[in-house]
Amino acid sequence: MLAPGLLALAAVTLFPGLYLLYMSVFGITAFSPEVPFVGLDNFRTLLRSATFWDALSVTLLFVGLSTGLSLLLGLALALALSEELRGRGAIRALL
Repeated sequence: MLAPGLLALAAVTLFPGLYLLYMSVFGITAFSPEVPFVGLDNFRTLLRSATFWDALSVTLLFVGLSTGLSLLLGLALALALSEELRGRGAIRALL
């Protein structure tokens, strides 16, 4: 019963992932018919790029803050709605 869903999930995740690995070791450009093999040079270039490290730090900061704030807001809302408050049922119905 799970096989069709697992096959669809595998097709949707494995094929793009393997194609991404393939593209990462070739020097693919938008309008060039030639596709030279560059190996790990793309990764070396990426790891030496200051823009990559700036983007990574901003992304990690955003993920950390948004996850933490969502967790705190959700916990505060859950604690507030567990108390006997006027209009609690209406607020729960809206949520």
